[in-house]
Amino acid sequence: MSNANVRELVASGEQNAAIIARLTTSETCFDVSPAGMIELRNAGVSPAVIAAMVKAVQREEH
Repeated sequence: MSNANVRELVASGEQNAAIIARLTTSETCFDVSPAGMIELRNAGVSPAVIAAMVKAVQREEH
């Protein structure tokens, strides 16, 4: 799952809980750099989803 996938889910009206559930059980490749996070917010991604994305990246790094 990527930033683009998350943006698509948000644009389609998917609920935050469903997006978070999906990203916590998927292989991810997120850009959670400051620029990536700004892009996500500008696309309407909620802070809760962005926080879950950051946690997923941290989980994969360890």
